[in-house]
Formats: sequence, C-alpha cells, structure tokens
Amino acid sequence: MPIKDLTHRRLFSRFNAMHQRCENPRNRSYKNYGGRGITVCERWNNFENFLSDMGPGKPGWSLERVDNDKGYCPENCCWATAKQQGLNTRFTRRFTVRGVTGCVWDLCIKFKANYGTVCARLQSGRDIESAMFGPRCQIPRCQIPAITKEKLYPEAYRIDANGVEWPLLFWSR
Repeated sequence: MPIKDLTHRRLFSRFNAMHQRCENPRNRSYKNYGGRGITVCERWNNFENFLSDMGPGKPGWSLERVDNDKGYCPENCCWATAKQQGLNTRFTRRFTVRGVTGCVWDLCIKFKANYGTVCARLQSGRDIESAMFGPRCQIPRCQIPAITKEKLYPEAYRIDANGVEWPLLFWSR
C-alpha cells in the first residue's frame, strides 16, 4: 500500500518503530521491549490492520501500552500525550488511597494535596495514607523539646542583677 499523505506517513513511522523496538536486537531500545518479552500481535504485522484498530491518533501523540508488561495489541494500546506516557512507566510507583489507584501525582491532584509535601513524607518513611492526609508533624507537641535562651546562646549565660536579667557578655565589658 502506498503511503499517500502526511498522516499515514507519521502513523507508518510509529508502526515501523514499534516493530523495530520489539523485533530487531540491533535497535537501541530492543533491551527495553523485545528483550523484556514485549511483542507485537500477529494482526498488527499488517499496517492496514494497525490503522483500522488504532485510527489516526492526534499529531504529537504517540502509541502507548496501557499495561507496560504486556505487548502491543488493540486491547492494550491507546494514543497518549508525552505527559501521560511519562506517568505510565514500569518505574512509576502506584498506590491505592481510599479506593483510588494512581501515581503520587494523580493522587495529589485528586485529593488536593501538595505534591512536594507528599513526596517528602514518603521519603521519610511514612505510608501513603499518612503522607496524603496525616498531620504535619508526627512527633506530639509535648515531645518537641522547648528552645530556651540557654540552648540558643550557650556562651551567653545570664546573670540576674536587681531583678533584671543581663547576658554575661554585658557584665564583661
């Protein structure tokens, strides 16, 4: 079939790249696709079948596998933006919070939580529920040591003279 217009050329390029990643051991991405067992379904060995199953897509969007551990087939593929694809990698950690499953970014948007705060809490060892909805500080207020003048300025001990407290440095002048 001759590739007649720009849309079909763009789609054929994506179709060809998909096959190269999965089937050509000399392709630089093969280790992340074919080398991991990612395959292309037999139906998609024909470009017309691929085109009829996936449609033209949108300019700037690319082919994405919904489940990254499964191959390329109509049931596991869709068109997605670069941002959507960045959130759907095998390295993205997924959590379930209050019945909603997603990456930290999606959960923060859903529950209106601060992404930086949640990430910092996760890195400090909190579980996802506590990181999303927990208190600011997990140390009870009564256990936080009070900051006293002596702790702030240990070299400046104070002397009481006539009911007035003066730093030691004042008396040494």
